Amino acid sequence: GKNYTPSGNLAGVSSSVQRAIQIAAGELGVREYAENRVNRPYNINDAWCASFATWAWRQAGINVPWTNKNYVRSIWSDAKRMGLAGSSSSARPGDLVVLNNQGHIGMVVARNGNTITTIEGNSSDAVQRRTYNLGASGMVGVVHPPS
Repeated sequence: GKNYTPSGNLAGVSSSVQRAIQIAAGELGVREYAENRVNRPYNINDAWCASFATWAWRQAGINVPWTNKNYVRSIWSDAKRMGLAGSSSSARPGDLVVLNNQGHIGMVVARNGNTITTIEGNSSDAVQRRTYNLGASGMVGVVHPPS
C-alpha cells in the first residue's frame, strides 16, 4: 500500500492535493482493532470516514474551518455555504466525495472518464481504495479544496 502511485492525469493538480493523495494512500490497509477504533491520529472512537478525509487534507496543508470535521452532513452543509460544493460530474483528484446520501465520505484520488477512484476511511472497517461511476446511487457531490 505504501508504494501506491495515483493513476489518471495529475497534470495541473496542486502540490497540496498531490500530497493529500499520497498521505491518504499511505494509510491504505489500516484496519479497526475494535468497533470504530483505529490506532491512528484520525481515531475519534466513532465513525471515522470524515475524520480520516479531513485529516488527510490537513496534513497536506488544506485547512478548512469545518463546523464539525467528523460529521459528513456538517461538512457538506459547510461546503455548500462556502462555495466548495460541486456536482459529482465535476469530480477531480483531491476532492472529497460525499456518498451514501451524506452517510459516508472519501477522497477522490483519480478520475478516468466517468469513473473515480477513492481512498476512504472506515470502508468495511478499514482504509480502502474504491471505484465508482459518477452519479452512482447515493452519490451526493464533491467538495473541492479551496484554491
